Amino acid sequence: RKEGRMLIVPRKTSFRWFGSPDYRKVLAIDHGFSFWYADRMGQRGFDYSISPRIRFSDKLFIVYSFNQSFEYNLIGAVRNENDNTNVYMGKRNAITITNTINAQYTFNAKAFVNLRLRHYWSSFKYDEYYMLNNDGTLNPNNTFIADNNNTNFFNIDLVYQWNFAPGSVLSVVWKNSIALDNDKPEYNYFKNIRDVWDTPQANSISFKLLYYLDYHMIKKQNK
Repeated sequence: RKEGRMLIVPRKTSFRWFGSPDYRKVLAIDHGFSFWYADRMGQRGFDYSISPRIRFSDKLFIVYSFNQSFEYNLIGAVRNENDNTNVYMGKRNAITITNTINAQYTFNAKAFVNLRLRHYWSSFKYDEYYMLNNDGTLNPNNTFIADNNNTNFFNIDLVYQWNFAPGSVLSVVWKNSIALDNDKPEYNYFKNIRDVWDTPQANSISFKLLYYLDYHMIKKQNK
């Protein structure tokens, strides 16, 4: 984050498994698992995901996606407002959960409506602090304490799209957005949901009209 400075990171080895069945079936469940580890500093992590997809008919389907990750002994930049010369780093453990619901209803070959709800939560707590050397290595330094972090994002997107003519589209989009960020990790997931829902929200509605004009067709009609 500072020009001319670098951090030498440990070598990592990773493995990932992902499975995805036939989407033409009424119920299909995507699933995955991965883990990684590094050769220094005890860095490691793993995550898993599951995503059932239900096709109620040719017009309606719903997809629910869940992903959770655990990462240990990560090294990240730490801001020290009292020192703009040196670069400080911190070691932290991080937990992240993402829940997403996506539903789509197709009216016909030209029009559909899509609803997407997403909640993202990530939290980490610092264990140790370091100062970054010019050669990319780290020296222990516990002369200050940085803020921990607890972040929540909740989003709703509702989209209606009508392809009323070749190359021509009318879309209406409603967006709801909530963000909550503080320095107190909260490991009760449902309390995070309640806290973010009580946070002030931002709403927006947008309209977009794209109309395709065929110049050659207009030219022929004017002859």
